[in-house]
Amino acid sequence: MKTKHLTQRFGIFAMLVLTFFLSNCAPQKQLAPVVQVAQPEAPMLPIAEKTLPRELKWVLQSAEYEAICNIVYQKAWESVKQQASLTNENWAVVLDIDETVLTNASYEDTLIRH
Repeated sequence: MKTKHLTQRFGIFAMLVLTFFLSNCAPQKQLAPVVQVAQPEAPMLPIAEKTLPRELKWVLQSAEYEAICNIVYQKAWESVKQQASLTNENWAVVLDIDETVLTNASYEDTLIRH
């Protein structure tokens, strides 16, 4: 039994050594050097030169948008609690995160201003 164990260990060791030597014998490709080119920063234009669309301003700056989002989520949460009380079965709420749970407004703002 001990001999079988030693034979297995030697076999594994021999395979590792063989793999090492064979991988080092393969011709190595010479890679071209990587040249880093400095990218000039895009100048940030004043808001007067690049105005945001009304819709984006409304999402980013209005108290009404925030209030509407809060009301919608509060109503949704009330509905979830009500539906959960009606059944003992497992269920789930699935949300599409993009523009539903996570806003892209700041990203759009950055794209427009640069």
